[in-house]
Amino acid sequence: MSRPTYVPEGFTIMNIGKDDSKNYIVYQNAEDEMFIITYSETDQTAWTKYADQDKEKVQINGMDGFVITGTEAEGTTIIWGIDEEVYTLWGDIDGDELMKIAQSM
Repeated sequence: MSRPTYVPEGFTIMNIGKDDSKNYIVYQNAEDEMFIITYSETDQTAWTKYADQDKEKVQINGMDGFVITGTEAEGTTIIWGIDEEVYTLWGDIDGDELMKIAQSM
């Protein structure tokens, strides 16, 4: 799993892990803001999880994706990929910062 080349100032890796269907990296800052990157080659549930939510279509490094903006408590999610390669980026930080992170991968 690639790591972003852009990480907002003050964020550090708190956890790197893997479960049955995906790899993930958790970043956090001193103010307890965080973002989580997940990557899967087999888990298509990420696409269907957001099927009924309002979303904005985006392109990230030539791949189709969506930005799903929730309430302040829910944060923002960006999902993108090709075929069975799916990336998800969730964070309770500014959406523009999340987009910069996604585009740096």
